[in-house]
Amino acid sequence: MKRFHKLALAAAIMSSSAQSFAMETLNDDFLSDMTGQSGVSIDLKARVLIDEVVYTDTAAGPAPLPTNIIENGSGISIDLSTRVLIDEAVYTDTAHVALDALGNPVLKDGGQIAFGAIRFGGANVGDKTPGASNTFLDDIKIDIDVNESGDLEILIGTQDFIGFLQGTSEVDFGLTLGDSASGVAGLQLRSADGTVNTNLIGDMSISGVLGPVAIIVSNDGAGDTSGFINAAGFFAIDDGSIDVPILGVGISNLRIYQDANKGALGAAGVAQGGMAYFDVVVDTVDTAYSLANPSDIAGTATHFAVSDALLLDINSFNVDMDLDLSIGNSVATGNLSNLVSSSFGHVHMENLDISGTSLTIYGH
Repeated sequence: MKRFHKLALAAAIMSSSAQSFAMETLNDDFLSDMTGQSGVSIDLKARVLIDEVVYTDTAAGPAPLPTNIIENGSGISIDLSTRVLIDEAVYTDTAHVALDALGNPVLKDGGQIAFGAIRFGGANVGDKTPGASNTFLDDIKIDIDVNESGDLEILIGTQDFIGFLQGTSEVDFGLTLGDSASGVAGLQLRSADGTVNTNLIGDMSISGVLGPVAIIVSNDGAGDTSGFINAAGFFAIDDGSIDVPILGVGISNLRIYQDANKGALGAAGVAQGGMAYFDVVVDTVDTAYSLANPSDIAGTATHFAVSDALLLDINSFNVDMDLDLSIGNSVATGNLSNLVSSSFGHVHMENLDISGTSLTIYGH
């Protein structure tokens, strides 16, 4: 009986609806009046104030090289595939005061340094063939962790980290500068108006493999606004070349490795030997430099204090190197004339060690 009442109620509602709202054809004028009437409108006036946002990492994370490569823990992981193409990068020196032969100050315009056809990516990044393989820097995995001391630790490896350590899944990289076939120099010196003065580098090309790299950003104990970046890791250059027209010198078949590491960390994929290891620190320091005073016949120097100079310390860098050397300019014509072409011979360097080197960069 209840079922019958429900059916009767439903039928009554449908009948009432059909009679009250009979279907009618809508003409074009009515539809045009409705255009743009649907949707949602929101009027908002807001202000958000946040004093501080703190992300707290849990215990453990990637450890610095070379002590312990793998350490499970929390943090952030990023998979990366990238290629960077820059047609030209120009640094223009600002106007500055120089001293003429008599020691009088003269205002000089700044010249330019121009880098052309910069390509960074996979080992074949310079290959212009559509769809060419290995033109992207890919298969990279970046693990980011903040330790209990507030140091930022970054570990760069591959998405197949075990294969990475065994040398079967390395990261290939490539860097090219200049394109002489198209008349583009890798590095030029130009006058203030942009006129080319000297072609320093015609072409440069480097390709190789990258092993595990650890980067630590930490405080150097000189206050909460001062710190340093420490980068350590493994790499090898499989093939490289550079042409320096101004010197009449060319290098080809360049290989950088460390035979003492053959068979070690990630080295199986490097045919000519093991990967080389590097450990460098970049820091900011206060320093001073001396400028001879032309008007002082005694030759004493005037000292200038420099704040926040850039300091590069090379803690460890010991490599083996092979290269073919060319000396003498060709008789080519055009924008990049005098490119080096004559072979001079082969050079091998065993245990080239520049560990302990310091480099300071500052403006003046």
